[in-house]
Amino acid sequence: MEPSGDNAGVPQTFLSSGRACLVRWERVLELADIHALLASLGRARAEAGAPLVAVWVVTRSAEVPSFRTRNALVGAQPALLSHCEALIVALECVQDHRPLLRALFFGPPAVTPPARLPEVFDDAEAAFARARKFAAHDVIALQRLFLRHQEQR
Repeated sequence: MEPSGDNAGVPQTFLSSGRACLVRWERVLELADIHALLASLGRARAEAGAPLVAVWVVTRSAEVPSFRTRNALVGAQPALLSHCEALIVALECVQDHRPLLRALFFGPPAVTPPARLPEVFDDAEAAFARARKFAAHDVIALQRLFLRHQEQR
C-alpha cells in the first residue's frame, strides 16, 4: 500500500503506510480528537487488513489535556489498542509534561487487559526503532513519510 495521509477531521496529524500509522500530537488534545483518532485507526486497520503498529509522537508544542479529556483518553485506551498490535509513544514534549502524559498511557487496566501495553520512549527515533520490530517495511515507509511531512512545515 502506498503511504497516505488521513487528516480529515483530525486536528492532529495522522499518517499511515500499510500496517504502520503515525499520530503527531501537536497541541492540546480534545475530546473530538479522540473520536476522530478512533475513526482514523479503524479506517487504517480496515485498509491494512491486520492490526496496526501505531506510533504517537507528542511534540514540544503539545499541551497537557484537560482532566476530562485525560479521563476520556484513558477510557478509550481499550478501543485504541483493539486496532493495534503495538502502540509506541514518543514523548518529545516539554520535560515537565512527561510524567503526566506518560501516566495517560498506563491508566487503570481495562476489564479485559490488552495483550500488549503501550511502550513509551523519549524521542521519535527510539519509537520508530521499536516499531520496526513489528512491521519493518511499513514502518520505514511511514518514517520517510513523516520526515517529508516535517520538511514541508
